[in-house]
Amino acid sequence: MKIKTISDTILVKCPYANYTHSNVEDSFKIHASLPSSKSRINSETEIFVWIPLAHNVSGHSSIICGKIILTIENNLLPYYWSFKFIWLSKPKQLEMAKKEKISKTLPTPDNCGSNPATIVKFTRDKQGIMKRVNINNGELKEADELPHPNKLYYFFLVPEENSILEHVPPCAIIRAVNEKPEIKINGQEHPVSSTNNKIHVIKRKTMTEVFNIKLELLSPDTPDFYKGEKILMKEMRYTKSGIEDILNTDETIIDSFTLHQFKILKFTYNYPALENDNVVEKIYYFGPMKDDYNFPNQDILYLANETSIKPNCTINGITYGYFDSIIYENETIKLNEFINNKKDNFERSGDYIILKNNKTNMISLMCRYITLTGSVTLTQTFIKGKKVFMGKNKKGEDIYKILSQTDASEYEKKMADKKKEMESMKKSFIDKLIDYIGIGGTYGLIGDAGDSH
Repeated sequence: MKIKTISDTILVKCPYANYTHSNVEDSFKIHASLPSSKSRINSETEIFVWIPLAHNVSGHSSIICGKIILTIENNLLPYYWSFKFIWLSKPKQLEMAKKEKISKTLPTPDNCGSNPATIVKFTRDKQGIMKRVNINNGELKEADELPHPNKLYYFFLVPEENSILEHVPPCAIIRAVNEKPEIKINGQEHPVSSTNNKIHVIKRKTMTEVFNIKLELLSPDTPDFYKGEKILMKEMRYTKSGIEDILNTDETIIDSFTLHQFKILKFTYNYPALENDNVVEKIYYFGPMKDDYNFPNQDILYLANETSIKPNCTINGITYGYFDSIIYENETIKLNEFINNKKDNFERSGDYIILKNNKTNMISLMCRYITLTGSVTLTQTFIKGKKVFMGKNKKGEDIYKILSQTDASEYEKKMADKKKEMESMKKSFIDKLIDYIGIGGTYGLIGDAGDSH
């Protein structure tokens, strides 16, 4: 049976318990699924029953009402009473649906008549199965009935029992919307940055921290209307001219997220409204407890003859701040002091400020960045290293490790001492053998050992 409706759900009429066919000798047995269906609509006489049927994206939609047994010339001929429906076009239930602000109650659509006794309502549970809405004292109570963004409520006018209709589309579909939500992290508001009043500041207690995020509706009737909705999280970069999106950092989150470092994050949610869909967004700087924060010193080993690693500061070393200056031997050099990419013994190469012609084995550089609340400073101690042979792996390949000059010298000294100790142990063994059996006997033993092969 081909049907033309933009709704993805219809009501289908099936014979039921008290149905009798035109021939009194015929009988009808209802399908086992009908009595157990919580969504069926019984008539008072229970001659017919109405069942919701949803569009099947992979093909036709079907329903088995039961089995009718016809008596023809004393012969019993069983037939399944079933329907197969094919939608002539793809359903567009969202287009058909009227947006309504839903809190605790459902409105009565204008085109469904004025008699609520003839109207039945359906919605989908969490598994996507159609269920009848059981209004409790006029209010939505059950978890599967409570509104959330774009939840659909289907309204049907049940035909009279003597109607010849075998299926009916909904008289209306209501699409749930609500007021604009507020994005809240850890259930509270946070102060804005003194340098940018569009960015809220959260001071971190630890580097790894779990944060709860919620789309909060101020209405006491439906505080959880937006619960479980997906929120887009994007990382941002703070520059001298403002903040900008970082490409390819989009992540979808629900309820919570975990951070392992300081960051600027933008949270965005598209929410449906009565007219067009709108956007709510909020930007947060997850920074250190102190406005001017110093990271612990980081030791970096490098080879003096290696070109890829030199004592340096990275201009784009962090995303939540922009590079301000480099501090070396208590002297501060600002980025804007570089002329032709050079300043004193430093040279700018791309995103790096590199120390040239370093003669010492160990130097410290402090890289300072301006943040939304102050600054952060990264202290790095660059230690000249030495490539030391550590042995061979199972494949017989040489294994090397970079150690500091001091550690390398100590390691090589220990290895040399161990080698001497091994040679001394060998010599000591021969001396003890000579003392025990004499020099001639020793040669004899060595000779016999050689003959035995």
